[in-house]
Amino acid sequence: MAPSCTATYCNMPRTQRQTAQIPQEPESSESPEPESSPSSQAESSGDEGSGTEDEHTSADEADLDGDSQLEDIGTNSKAGNRQSSNWLPWQDRALIQQVNKVRPFEAKGKSGQKWEEVSHDLLQSQSEDGTKKTPIQRSGELCKRRFNRLIEAHQLMAEIYSLFIENQSNVKSLSAKAQQKVQNEANAGLELREASMKGMVPREGLTDVAVGNATVRERQGQRRFVGQKIVHMFRIFGKIANLSNTE
Repeated sequence: MAPSCTATYCNMPRTQRQTAQIPQEPESSESPEPESSPSSQAESSGDEGSGTEDEHTSADEADLDGDSQLEDIGTNSKAGNRQSSNWLPWQDRALIQQVNKVRPFEAKGKSGQKWEEVSHDLLQSQSEDGTKKTPIQRSGELCKRRFNRLIEAHQLMAEIYSLFIENQSNVKSLSAKAQQKVQNEANAGLELREASMKGMVPREGLTDVAVGNATVRERQGQRRFVGQKIVHMFRIFGKIANLSNTE
């Protein structure tokens, strides 16, 4: 594009116009937008693609979280706890209460209907403090199985309890017998000391230190042993008396 010729520039001689500076038009303040290169377009398309992938990934993670939450909720929901074999303590107590009311084990030929009645009543069960909890939705067969397991556990605990009580009573009995034996031996010792100081005493009056279930021979041997002790002590005292007299 040829530069515009001003009045001063056009009136100059040719030699001066060659060396003179051609006046330039003022530059526009608005700069043209740079054209986007193919690489930048590829990067932008890649960013858009990654954003879409991130959206899909977050959506998949949300779906997985939702599935896990549904699985957790399913164990406590009506559909989940119907097939679940895990019974909570308050559910066991509610089952026992309903079985005590319906008593399906007394029904003859219609026990299945009675257990279904127990299952139906458990749907309306509440907690002990009166607040509504998750309904116990179990089939009659599951209620029957759980009740039988509770009975077996109770029988085992009853057997263990009876063994425990028997062991405690045996310990107390043995302790009482041992204390009685110690007391008898102490009394026999006192009687021997008194007999040694007073002289001969009737053998029948001495305390029998033999155990309660001892045989006749054992009792006779015990009495003979006590008598020998007394005789031996008298001999010792006699020797002491003789020595004192000789002196």
